[in-house]
Amino acid sequence: MSSTESHCDRRRYPADHLHQAGTMQSTRTPDPARRKAALAHLVASIAVVGGILAVPRFLWYPGALWPLSGIDRHLLLLFAAVLAVGPALTWLVYRSSKRTLRMDLAVVVLVQLLFLGYATAMLARLRPVYLVGMASHMELVRALDIDPADLALAPEERQRLPWTGPVLVGALPPGGAALFGNDDHARRPVYYFDYSKIGPALAQRGQPADGNGGADARMVPLISQAGRAGIRLDARDGRPLQAVPVDK
Repeated sequence: MSSTESHCDRRRYPADHLHQAGTMQSTRTPDPARRKAALAHLVASIAVVGGILAVPRFLWYPGALWPLSGIDRHLLLLFAAVLAVGPALTWLVYRSSKRTLRMDLAVVVLVQLLFLGYATAMLARLRPVYLVGMASHMELVRALDIDPADLALAPEERQRLPWTGPVLVGALPPGGAALFGNDDHARRPVYYFDYSKIGPALAQRGQPADGNGGADARMVPLISQAGRAGIRLDARDGRPLQAVPVDK
């Protein structure tokens, strides 16, 4: 094609050339609203996920109780994926000129909420529900550790597992003896009774506690299905004072 014919084509179809030039320019220029939307989604995700994870760290398992939680890196990685998937998808789908932008963002939020719901449900199963005094130790029982069939046999007031922290109870097998770490009566609410009936005797079986508490505190083992620690008890009534880490 000669230069004369090309010049004639440009004059004949000026709108086509302008449309192509505008398209090329729009692909080269980044959309500032896209970055803002992804950043806003990231900040919101950090706030939500951080708030959820603060519950087990500071309410359910503060201090030395954390190793007894069973919350491992796989679950934390799942929450990290929840944190990342929403902002990443927002970055991919966001275009200011998109007609279906609202629908796309709604789908992104729905996907993230599904991931978040699954991760939160797994986390809820690891919450501590009972702190059980046994013959020579204490056991921290999580919701996951209690069989639904055993829960159905418990008194009505114990069939609803707590959410704000473990309830202090006592438990002994029918024979009155329990093997340390090998007895499941701590995880069977039908055997629970008021902690005051076993607390003083449990404290007397403990070792003198060093450090905080002095002569007024006794140390007994504290176990769960996920780990172990120690716990200081008041020497008079066996009231739990403080969980302490143990050397592995």
